[in-house]
Amino acid sequence: MKVTLSLIFSLVTTFVLHADDLGMFGLKGPVDSICIIMDDAGLEWQIEFKFDQNGILTSMDDEELDSKRDSKGRIVSIILEDSAEDDEDTIATFETKLIYDNKGRVIRTETTDTEEQWIQNYHYGKDSLLQRRDYGVNGNDEYSTYRYVKFDEYGNWIERIEKLGSMDQTINHKRQIIYRK
Repeated sequence: MKVTLSLIFSLVTTFVLHADDLGMFGLKGPVDSICIIMDDAGLEWQIEFKFDQNGILTSMDDEELDSKRDSKGRIVSIILEDSAEDDEDTIATFETKLIYDNKGRVIRTETTDTEEQWIQNYHYGKDSLLQRRDYGVNGNDEYSTYRYVKFDEYGNWIERIEKLGSMDQTINHKRQIIYRK
């Protein structure tokens, strides 16, 4: 369950920047798919997202995304179901609501299941890159800051470092981006 919650936090954190689907990941160019790999002191996990020719998000880890969109076409709700590895029964259902600012950037997410609520607030720099994420689970507050290390030829970041506010710990994020030809 802890890995699932980490994946949900990571999923939502990758969904920040602009309202269109590629923009939610801060992506530019003819992106076909992206694999985000996170390394937290040797514990590594990854998430893959695929897009159609119009830049619309079609799947996450080869599963169709259950989402709702507003009248502007922005994703405003994502529903994820967690099940045991060898069992098809659902253990928990998580719903994440996305709130946007007037520039079309995700500035807040609210994720709930039957027992808990996670709230995340996003803060951007002048370059529109995510600089800080404030988050809390049932009233326990924490924050992370981000430093960008590498960019590709399209200007998409491909490596960044997340620094946790309450401890001397970092999480390395790498993005493998596949472009359409």
